Amino acid sequence: MKKIVWGLSIVVLIIVGVIVVGPSIIDWNAYKDDVSQKVKVLTGRDLKISGDVQVTLFPAPTIIANDVSFSNMQGAATETMVKLERAEVKIALRTLLAGQIKIETVLLIKPIIELELAADGRKNWEIKPLDTGVKNTSRSSKKTQTSSEAEASVSSVVLDDFTIVDGALNYRDLAHGTIERIEGLNAHVEAGSLIGPFQSKGALTLRNIPLSYNISVGEVIKSRTLPLNLKFSVGESSASL
Repeated sequence: MKKIVWGLSIVVLIIVGVIVVGPSIIDWNAYKDDVSQKVKVLTGRDLKISGDVQVTLFPAPTIIANDVSFSNMQGAATETMVKLERAEVKIALRTLLAGQIKIETVLLIKPIIELELAADGRKNWEIKPLDTGVKNTSRSSKKTQTSSEAEASVSSVVLDDFTIVDGALNYRDLAHGTIERIEGLNAHVEAGSLIGPFQSKGALTLRNIPLSYNISVGEVIKSRTLPLNLKFSVGESSASL
């Protein structure tokens, strides 16, 4: 009996050791191309991770990627739609084991986001799966997820903390020839799910004017009005809107 207990104890210790030490000895950079290919199929765009990728499991599953870029639509003014110095995603382990995805932290360091409305009406934030030219005529391919099922799956994902540090956002309306730039964006976002409700506060610079904001948005539900509260303050002054 003692030998069985001792043997099981050794096995458990080995498993725990692999879980704790394993992610640190696996070369996750070898999987960057696989991830990029998956993203290409899902979005039709190129995801490039030029820096190192790190994965840890304890105390919480965490993925860190450095020097990341996401390509823009064809014919856009810039080559990339999103480019950032570092991205970090941390998932709650306990809720993950219970079948719920609870994202504890999403941290984006120095992201540069390019939003563009082309002269022909195309929007670079409208992302579609890659057209492979292969049509699946099987019966199963005709089954599509209903909107209620999609909303249910998205609403099960909880986002505790989404943070942007020293970000920038450029909006180009080529149809009207206008460009708006937001710099020094530092934002903190909390979300009950990926469809809301959302709450965010932060600071930014728009047209050389320093602004701080506080915004709350209700849950995004199809065919229903969206409650929204927004407050802007100008610099250190008492002026607010």
